[in-house]
Amino acid sequence: MYREEMKMAVIVIIYALFIGAELIATAVGRWLVFKKMGLPGWKGIIPFYSESVLFRKLWTIKLFWAYIAIFAVYFALCFIAPVLGFSELFSQTPIIRASFFIFILFAAIGALVSEFVILFKLNNRLARAFGRIPGFAVGLTFIPPVFFMMLGLSRSELNNLI
Repeated sequence: MYREEMKMAVIVIIYALFIGAELIATAVGRWLVFKKMGLPGWKGIIPFYSESVLFRKLWTIKLFWAYIAIFAVYFALCFIAPVLGFSELFSQTPIIRASFFIFILFAAIGALVSEFVILFKLNNRLARAFGRIPGFAVGLTFIPPVFFMMLGLSRSELNNLI
């Protein structure tokens, strides 16, 4: 049993180091991108505030609030809905429970897809502002540590703010 616990501890430590490296790389990359945009670098590493700055600079602040509202809906669906699903309110029949689960599942998937569409469009504007192709926006959306570092360390200059 001791060996299994040691193996699990090593796996957890490796995972924590990987996540830490990912967070540091993303923070450094965002700091450098914000500096290239003529903004203080610290604004790029504060969650939600950095997105509001990007929305304000590249698009419109109204879409930031829509982005936050969709995030709140997704969070509520993923966090609160399972609690309601196990309550006595929805436990009368399996059909009601299954219908409720399917509704919540589709609503959560819709909210998540909406989040990624808005985030991709924002990242596309960011990539185009630095003269990059839309494929670069896909990387900024799905692999931010790598692509923010690439954008921050590259020689590309801010062309225009769409």
